[in-house]
Amino acid sequence: MAATPVELQAGLTIGERLRRLRRGRGWEQSQVVEGLATRGVRIGNTLVSRWENDTRQPDAVQILALAEVFDVQTRDLGATPELYPELAMLKEAATRRYLAGQRDRRSVLTVLPGGRRATDPPHASQAVLVRSL
Repeated sequence: MAATPVELQAGLTIGERLRRLRRGRGWEQSQVVEGLATRGVRIGNTLVSRWENDTRQPDAVQILALAEVFDVQTRDLGATPELYPELAMLKEAATRRYLAGQRDRRSVLTVLPGGRRATDPPHASQAVLVRSL
């Protein structure tokens, strides 16, 4: 896991953090979209823009995928337990599956609240790689 960039200071919103991470890498929003797509999260550039402008917030599955794309911890994105209480459950489920040897760690499917897997509707396109355990 890469060190948290210095520019991610306390008090920044999730959107501000995402924008700084993206710009710090010299990426276009479309590159974030592509990175998420390789992790099974299908969104458009418009949603990335809305996240960066703080008019929408990524859900827990998207936060996990964003942490993968930017190679940071979810907390570096500003994803606190208060904002995303389900993150701990998602990470725990992924860890259990990995430790049980059910899948390679880089292809662990997350489990959503209610016992649904990320591949079950309505999240059929959101299988997430969980590396930031």
